[in-house]
Amino acid sequence: MLYPKCVGSAIYLSIDRRDIRFEVKELARHMRDPREVDWDNLLTLGRYLLHKPALARVVTLNPESRASGILTVDGFTDSDWAGCLDTRRSSDCSVVIVGGSVVIAHPQTQPGLPATSSGEAEARALSRGARDIMFIKQLGEEDFGLKMAVPRVWTDASTALQTAKRLGAGSRMRHIDVAALYVQELVYQKQLKVGKVAGTANPSSCLTKHLDAKLKGECLEDLGMVDISSSDWQPLIEAAEQIELVAALLSQRPKTKANTPWKPNFAIAADALQICILQSLAGVSTAKPQVTLHSGIALE
Repeated sequence: MLYPKCVGSAIYLSIDRRDIRFEVKELARHMRDPREVDWDNLLTLGRYLLHKPALARVVTLNPESRASGILTVDGFTDSDWAGCLDTRRSSDCSVVIVGGSVVIAHPQTQPGLPATSSGEAEARALSRGARDIMFIKQLGEEDFGLKMAVPRVWTDASTALQTAKRLGAGSRMRHIDVAALYVQELVYQKQLKVGKVAGTANPSSCLTKHLDAKLKGECLEDLGMVDISSSDWQPLIEAAEQIELVAALLSQRPKTKANTPWKPNFAIAADALQICILQSLAGVSTAKPQVTLHSGIALE
């Protein structure tokens, strides 16, 4: 029972720690019958957390959103084709950035049958990223009353990019399930823009595969996180004022009937909280970033 308890604690921690979400996902796949290698991976994760014990999210507003008053919405997708040596299933990741701040960073093992080509795996990832980014746009506009630009989704895969820009699977992609081509309709209706990004500049790539501690540390900025144990952040934290964001923001917002009938879980609430922070920053004249700790406290 020790393995499930440890992984369950890691799942709870990963709500705040985006940098360990891929590793936690892989550990959770073997909750029922952990192998010796899974125990070794769990110990490796524990050593990494001891090495990086103090990380925090950074929420800031980019110059483009601050100048226009309209929040930019960018999504990044990537996949690791047949990365699981046991099942040959692929992992993909969707990272959504609103106004310059990361609000979603979600890796997953692709459901269904394994992708039969790297192009199919990337097309599935791009379609899931499109669904995530459209959800965030609808959430921001209908529930928070924010002005949001036309979403842009970026991929480093030329095959997925070309697939998104046409209608239908084409002669070489007929085996792709219809659900993976959802992004084509969005592009056709001009609700979504797609673009190419270099693999080294794609923030979602670091959550599709195992990385060593050095490479993982280089990805923190792409995931909207900082190591607050460094000497540069200590003076800022010591002089910071703690603000209960949930209570403060809810007291400022007018009471309106929610457009969504569902009750969001804690993970969605944490993402929604960051949108609340962006909403408050949109009315602030300074460009000073806020550092959120434990999804409820901000340091500014």
